[in-house]
Amino acid sequence: RFRKIIIVKEFVVYRMDLLSRVKYPRERLLRLVKASDGNVVLDLDYNMEGRGVYVLKDEEQIKKTFQKKRLSKIVPQSQEKALMEEMIEYVKRGN
Repeated sequence: RFRKIIIVKEFVVYRMDLLSRVKYPRERLLRLVKASDGNVVLDLDYNMEGRGVYVLKDEEQIKKTFQKKRLSKIVPQSQEKALMEEMIEYVKRGN
């Protein structure tokens, strides 16, 4: 007459931050994807095609990532400032 207790563990996806190389839950990271036209896009739904890089959702981490040129291989120099501002605005909105 014992009840069987079933514990369901939630599946959490972890990804590595580009700057610190530490794994975080995917929801704490921003994903950047290089689109087929060559532009780098912020992937807010985590489902765009292509290889993505992840950056922690923290204003200081985003600035350090751009200062240390960690995104220089995928982000054209002409697009760096606009992309950084877009990422910081997204983080400030609390998403």
